[in-house]
Amino acid sequence: MSVDVLFHGAEEDPVAVPSIHDAFELYGATAAGIGALPEGIDQNPVYFRAQYDANWAWSIVASDDMPAWWERYAAERYGFGDGAAASAAAAAKAWQLLGETVYGVDERQNATEGGFEREKAKGGFLSAPLLDNYNDIPSHNVYNMTMVLSVWKFLVEAATAANTDSIVATLSYDIANVGRQCLDSVADLYYNELITAKSLAEAQGAAQQYMTLMADADDLLCTDASFLASAWMRAAREVDGSTSANADFYEAMARAQITTWLPACESPSDYADGVCSIHYQDQEPPLEDYANKAWGGLIAGYYAQRVQCYLDEALLPANDGLMERVNITSMFECIDQLNRDYQSDSITDELDETNPRQMCLQPTGDIVAISSELIAKYGALMPQK
Repeated sequence: MSVDVLFHGAEEDPVAVPSIHDAFELYGATAAGIGALPEGIDQNPVYFRAQYDANWAWSIVASDDMPAWWERYAAERYGFGDGAAASAAAAAKAWQLLGETVYGVDERQNATEGGFEREKAKGGFLSAPLLDNYNDIPSHNVYNMTMVLSVWKFLVEAATAANTDSIVATLSYDIANVGRQCLDSVADLYYNELITAKSLAEAQGAAQQYMTLMADADDLLCTDASFLASAWMRAAREVDGSTSANADFYEAMARAQITTWLPACESPSDYADGVCSIHYQDQEPPLEDYANKAWGGLIAGYYAQRVQCYLDEALLPANDGLMERVNITSMFECIDQLNRDYQSDSITDELDETNPRQMCLQPTGDIVAISSELIAKYGALMPQK
């Protein structure tokens, strides 16, 4: 059987293109399995694993078998043996909580916000004040962050209890990923404090907290190879050999895709051709942030620098920290220059500690120690339920 399906069906014609759940209800007798060709896989392994199991558990979201499925998934993902019972138990608790909360909402029933919000809402790390896109407003807290924080703690506990010289790669990935989500909820808080500041002192305080958090998040993500922006650039350079004449071009295009999508325009006159990105007549480019990523080296080296363009205006004494006084034209000019600079940088450049766009080139730091420090520092600030 081959049925063209979407996970939640096509909004414009759910009958012609049903959800994957409805497809199995309609064609289950002849179903042999499913495949996926997603435009953006969003690096969510369990989401696709669950869907691939759907042929054997069609109502997988509501199934009574799901608690056992989550426990089995944790065991298979990390491979903890009989000698690591404490680690296995902590990992199982983490995934049970994720299964009950983040992955426990049937989008077709009682969902407060749909899948679009979960996929497209950027959160505080990837946003900047006064960008016009709806998703640049980080107000879409769709998760129970009390539970997600507990998941982060359980995963750190699992790694600590394993007491090994190195952490299983999948566990390292999950600690970084869940930690990123937790810290992003705090970034939402600081973002909103910044844009609602009523005085220069308030804006300065919010700005310092916001930028420190972004640096802390970057440190966390730089511990794991899967979250390095530099790995994306390195892969681009090696498309036809890292020393080829095209390597710099490929890296520049890779940098453009995850920031402005189209390459940054050198000047407004280039915009007429429609093949580059610039803020033209105070309008946001249509594809800016289309492929945004919360990666180590990108949060501190790009997104924080974009916020800095706002701060350079808002924190002028004459503007008193007030968003409505910001010269948006000057701010956009700053962002456009940042885009040009970021896309002309290279991971082959000599190390320059004075360059705020400098990024981690290899995994650095102890993910367990850094996570523990960040949980203690920010845990009480995460939205509580």
